[in-house]
Amino acid sequence: MIVEIEQYLRGRESGEVSEIIKQACLDAGLAQNQLHFASSPLQGVQLAIAELQANDLGLFLVLSERDEIIQYIGEQ
Repeated sequence: MIVEIEQYLRGRESGEVSEIIKQACLDAGLAQNQLHFASSPLQGVQLAIAELQANDLGLFLVLSERDEIIQYIGEQ
């Protein structure tokens, strides 16, 4: 799940960071269909959790929306 956070662009244009991450993932051997994009960290977690199956492990590295994400995970 790739999420671009505006306040962490570090001078890059919108969409540029996501493209860098996408290309690094493809270069590392991931397939295009393994990459998903979300408009916010919370949406990314929601989409990822919807894909998890029994015995899967979800690891969410979030820089923003922590409280909302923790609440959402707790409700699941």
